[in-house]
Amino acid sequence: MQVEWIPASRSQTLDEFSAEHPYGCFLYDNSVYMYFGGKTATHDDVQYVVKELGKDVLPITLLGSTMVTPVTMNLLGPTIAIPW
Repeated sequence: MQVEWIPASRSQTLDEFSAEHPYGCFLYDNSVYMYFGGKTATHDDVQYVVKELGKDVLPITLLGSTMVTPVTMNLLGPTIAIPW
């Protein structure tokens, strides 16, 4: 089964995204990431723990002021006939 990511029409800061879409997925730097809900405060900004989907990499932190684009997942796959 394949996945298609459909971007929203507008970007927003990670602070705004996390308030509207807890545990949601977003596009950043041409990759899809998931917000895990963890955050830490620095003297200048809030940092969020995020993980790039589909990669075997450790989570990273991004500043709350980082611009991201929310995405919606659309599952693509074969049509299944249901016998009645």
